[in-house]
Amino acid sequence: GLYAGLRPTLVMSVPNTVLYFTAYDEISMGLRRNHATNFADGNSTTAKIEDDAKRQAYIPLIAGSTSRLLASLATAPLELIRTRQASIVSHRIGQKPIPVPGMMEEFRMLVRTNGISSLYVGLAPTLWRDVPFSAIYWLF
Repeated sequence: GLYAGLRPTLVMSVPNTVLYFTAYDEISMGLRRNHATNFADGNSTTAKIEDDAKRQAYIPLIAGSTSRLLASLATAPLELIRTRQASIVSHRIGQKPIPVPGMMEEFRMLVRTNGISSLYVGLAPTLWRDVPFSAIYWLF
């Protein structure tokens, strides 16, 4: 139907987004606090203010890449299950429809047959795609 596959997509993307933005805020605030305590000396000349702004440029880069890394690690099993379910052909012309397993059923089957590490198959390409993008996105 029209909404086929919506449940797995929401189950994956809502926690991913919440974790990503929450982690970004916490990491960037922590880095800004750390920067303020390490570089605040009370002498505020124009040159020091410009230098301080250049030093703070790394904060969004690190916060963006780290938060995406954490969110991707946490939701990689959900993304794998969603992708596997989307790739199942639910019915072929002239044949009986193939039942698509539920998310929990797919999760149990993966762990039972291949172990916990099978939930992280494809994680490396996902990280290579998402982490640099997030770093660059928050930098500009």
